[in-house]
Amino acid sequence: MATIFRQALEVIRTRSTNTTELGTAFKKVVKVFLENGSTQTQQHERIWHYSDWVTGHEGYSGKDIGIDLVAKIRRRYSFCAFQCKCYGAENQIRKRDLYSLVSASLNKDFSRLLLLGLALTLSISNVFAQIFEKSPPKTPWHHVNLWFDCELKSEEFLSLSIEFKVEGDISNSDLIYIAPFSSKINGINFYGGIQTMTGGWEYKYTRKNIKVGRGGIFSRWADDGKTPISLDYAQGDYGTLFESAQYEGSFVSVRRKIDWGNGRYQFEIRKITNQEVNLGYAWYGAFLTDLDSGTTNEVGRLRFDGSSFRLDKSIATFVESYGSNRNPIPNMKLSFFSPKINGEKCNNKSVYVVYPQNNHEPYTRYATVEIEGESIVTLVSKSKIEGTKKDVLMVIKK
Repeated sequence: MATIFRQALEVIRTRSTNTTELGTAFKKVVKVFLENGSTQTQQHERIWHYSDWVTGHEGYSGKDIGIDLVAKIRRRYSFCAFQCKCYGAENQIRKRDLYSLVSASLNKDFSRLLLLGLALTLSISNVFAQIFEKSPPKTPWHHVNLWFDCELKSEEFLSLSIEFKVEGDISNSDLIYIAPFSSKINGINFYGGIQTMTGGWEYKYTRKNIKVGRGGIFSRWADDGKTPISLDYAQGDYGTLFESAQYEGSFVSVRRKIDWGNGRYQFEIRKITNQEVNLGYAWYGAFLTDLDSGTTNEVGRLRFDGSSFRLDKSIATFVESYGSNRNPIPNMKLSFFSPKINGEKCNNKSVYVVYPQNNHEPYTRYATVEIEGESIVTLVSKSKIEGTKKDVLMVIKK
């Protein structure tokens, strides 16, 4: 295939009378190469000239916007945008060439960008590509973990809450999990937060899984992380979804449809069992409050065993891309405030910021963290952030 490709390039170089003809012919040759090369056909299902593709897709200009070819990516409902540059041997790909391709494809249809450039010496080594993946290399993908160390009093654990603010162009299909907290009650791991696509069993015992769109989630794990947990450990009013499974360790979970969006929120878990009665267990409920409207929705309730209950001093906040969908990462600004335990603000003066490796080489991240007054701001974007892995301790200004 490489020999045929080289021969075709030599023909178009000889027959083209100007750069416009050469550029048009180069796009056609590249399209044929992509449609027939063994490696490329494994990656793509179909190839279009942009002018043909745009007729079936609303919201795109039919003018030259910097995309020459479009490919449907196999096993994904997303596309790859190609820009073809047929240069002379003395020319180089410039940053502005990259920027025009990136800016033209900043939307949810394109999850891969490819720039193809050719030097007219026709050396096969001069045909090169630079790929921009705007989605994580794998999922689930933790963008950042924020660790708070709180000074705990010896009193019974009654409630944990965190205020946070969501800003960004986040769609349901982006599969984003914003978890204001993850910690332990009596050594049992739990977490809670909001998701762009929430699902679960509509009824406990039919185990019919449904998707309800945006919602809240509250999950806990088994003592040993392995023993299956009965659905008797989960409660909720009508509309609560349930799940008990072992695919992320042994857990039980409650979820509920809640139409959250940009705005200010508080996520809280609180003990709802009568304090005066020692049953050998307690129920904790999870609640999401829209601080702009004052509306509170209960996600559901989970049971924890014991006669007294203590919260671990380490509390984590994290942001995650999850699921098998490889949609582009949305641009997000998420502001988190210090946790409150039993209604009192956690007296932490710093937060430990961890950018996880996610068991992936080379090290890749899409998030950065800043301190704005008393809030910890997580900025997540489509663009990879260059640099080596570096976790940092950041001081919170009181």
